[in-house]
Amino acid sequence: MRPLFALILAVPLLAGCLTQIDGRPQLAAGVDLRSQYWCKAAQFDAAKAADWSNAEVIKEEIKDNLYSIGLISLWRKKPYIIEVTNLDDSERSFRAPNFFKNSSILKAVYDGKTVETPCMESVTLGPGKSAEIHVVPTAKGSFDYHDTALWIPFLTQLTTNGDIGLIHVQ
Repeated sequence: MRPLFALILAVPLLAGCLTQIDGRPQLAAGVDLRSQYWCKAAQFDAAKAADWSNAEVIKEEIKDNLYSIGLISLWRKKPYIIEVTNLDDSERSFRAPNFFKNSSILKAVYDGKTVETPCMESVTLGPGKSAEIHVVPTAKGSFDYHDTALWIPFLTQLTTNGDIGLIHVQ
C-alpha cells in the first residue's frame, strides 16, 4: 500500500519535470509553461488588446544570485515588456507563478524563439542569455519572483537558489 501511495504523490511532482517543450524537458533553459488546465482562455484577451507600441520596458538582471532591481512597480491593465538577463555563468530563473497567473501574457521571447502563451510559470535563462516577457497585469497585489534551484510545488521558498524580488501591481 505504501509504494502505491508514494507513486500517487510522486506523479504530479514528476509531471512538470517530464513535460516536453520543443523536444526538451520543461526545466531546461527557456520558457517554463503551466498546464493549460490551470489557465483561463480570457487571460489572453488583455494582452491581445493592448497597445504594445507604448509598452514600458522593465530591465531586470541577475548576477551572483542577486536581482539588480528587486522591486518592480507596475500598473494594472498597462502593457509591459519585462526583460530579464542572466549575467552569471550558470542557469538562473525568473520564477513568478502568482504574478503570471494574475496577468495576461502575450508572449515570451527566449534565445530568438517566441512562445505565445497566456500560461507560464517562469523563464529559465542560460548563461549570458536574456528573455522578454510581454505582459499586462490584471490584478492588484504584491507578487514575489525568485531564482529557483529546484522547483517543487508548495516548497518553492525552500528551494530558492538566491535572491527574492517583489512585483507590486497598483
